[in-house]
Amino acid sequence: MGGTRVTSSSVWSVRITSRTTCRTPSKGIQVVNSAQYITMLHQLALKLDANGLGDLRFVAPDLAYGGTNWLAQIMSDPVIMAKLAFFGKHSYLADGVNSAGVYDLLKQSAYPARRFWMTEFNVWCSSCEGNGSGATAWTFFRGSAEYLLAHLANGASAALLWEGYDSYYLIGGNGWWSYWGLMGMDNIDAVPKTYTPRKNLYTVAQISRFVRPGALRIAVNGSITPLVLLAFYHPVSGQLALTGVNSTSSRLILSGTLTNLPPISSLSLYYTSCTTNLALQTNVPVANYGFTVTVPADCVFTLSGFSPRFAVSLRYTNQTPNLILSWARAPTNCVLEAATNLHQPFWSSLTNLPQKDGEQQSVTISPAAQRQFFRLRQP
Repeated sequence: MGGTRVTSSSVWSVRITSRTTCRTPSKGIQVVNSAQYITMLHQLALKLDANGLGDLRFVAPDLAYGGTNWLAQIMSDPVIMAKLAFFGKHSYLADGVNSAGVYDLLKQSAYPARRFWMTEFNVWCSSCEGNGSGATAWTFFRGSAEYLLAHLANGASAALLWEGYDSYYLIGGNGWWSYWGLMGMDNIDAVPKTYTPRKNLYTVAQISRFVRPGALRIAVNGSITPLVLLAFYHPVSGQLALTGVNSTSSRLILSGTLTNLPPISSLSLYYTSCTTNLALQTNVPVANYGFTVTVPADCVFTLSGFSPRFAVSLRYTNQTPNLILSWARAPTNCVLEAATNLHQPFWSSLTNLPQKDGEQQSVTISPAAQRQFFRLRQP
């Protein structure tokens, strides 16, 4: 297996954008060419080191156009590259425009391990700007997922959809509301303000919920037209995620064979359509590494499953006065056990029946007179 790794970052980063604007008066810093931008980044890197901020890292250049423009110039400056955590790109165009070619350029450069993020992307929406009404069409919301899949297919290791929630912007002295948010404002005049999820919160979650940081994109071979489909495997959790879009008005049958992967016994099918949000449709058995599933019409979908060879993490949440213990539903043969000490423990199985929620299951633990320790055991 090989491919692009989905990443998360723990470094402090400075987003250095080169975007210019046609609004008057303009916002931000006007950068006229790559030479000016390189000079600015170089000097900023030196200033950060001189002022005790050497642990900050750059995400740059955040160009809204031009694909691989300016990347070679940035890589020619070792001072900048010592500070650059990730390259950043923007795109509001279909079919992965502006991310195409970036992965190959980096692989053939002096920095083949450096990755890039789509630090801003979405389907373009004129009505979302300047006190407009925002998007309401299902094709827009489905498109947010389609655009994300295209950038991941081009090798992006992370992506940030514009934007998280409807916001008010002060630009050129005249403020206006932006309605791009995954969370849409219910009433701009209300106090306090409340938000309701827009449909692309769920279409994008069809990917972000199942393709977790550390996952590797793996190959999909054979004819899948008219479906769009990408595959990801997480080598630590053992999770496989097949995620894609059926943009047709008909249900489609998808058959596949899992090769060069640990055994997976079943796949859960989740989908989002114009009438359904991240719904569990069915559990699909995998027999002799093969499966067949019917994908609902006009939807964003995900098939997700786990290999039982991998350990499952037990998580806890305080919900006073109770404790909530949760873990993945796969593998299915895990037993939750408790003991009152770890010196000479006597582990006993809990009789609480797990509550199932999608791919997770949980048990509520009531307060006990003695302290308790918990573990998951695979017989």
